[in-house]
Order: sequence, then C-alpha cells, then structure tokens
Amino acid sequence: MAANPRPNSGQRTRNGAVTGAEAFDAKRMTGKELRNLRRALGLTQEELGKILGVTTLTIWRAEARKPSRMVLAYLHLAMSKGLLKPTDDKIEPENS
Repeated sequence: MAANPRPNSGQRTRNGAVTGAEAFDAKRMTGKELRNLRRALGLTQEELGKILGVTTLTIWRAEARKPSRMVLAYLHLAMSKGLLKPTDDKIEPENS
C-alpha cells in the first residue's frame, strides 16, 4: 500500500484554510492553497508581496496558477524565519 503523499498533519481554520505542515508542501502547493494560506495569515496580496519581496502582481499570478519555485522558496524562507504566523482574529467565519 502506498503512503499518503499528503499526511493530515495540518489544522483547518474556521474558513477551511489549512495551517501547519499540510499548508506548505512546496512541490504540491496550488494557487488556491496559497490563497487559503495567505487568508489564514490575515494578509492581503500586497502585504504578502512586501514580506516576500515580490510584487502584488506576482502574488496574484501565483494564486491564479501554480506558484513558481521562486515564490515558494521565498514563502518557505519567510515561514522558517517566523515572519508569517496565523492570526485567528483576522479569519472571517463561514457564511452558513
């Protein structure tokens, strides 16, 4: 039996975004997952771009498509340095 390539080690926030190890898998992250991570962090595209040292357009493109290796490398570096931390107070509740 093959191992699950994406272990369920992350936690879901109230809006369904995933945090933790599952939230960052550089080889598999999609644009939608990047957007969900950014939202879980309570950041705008502009704010994330400033933290990563890229333009807002670069973040927009990464969320619209698969993020480039450069964006994922900067994201990993920022996370490892503790520059990006989830803030539950900025997460919007789901509309039921």
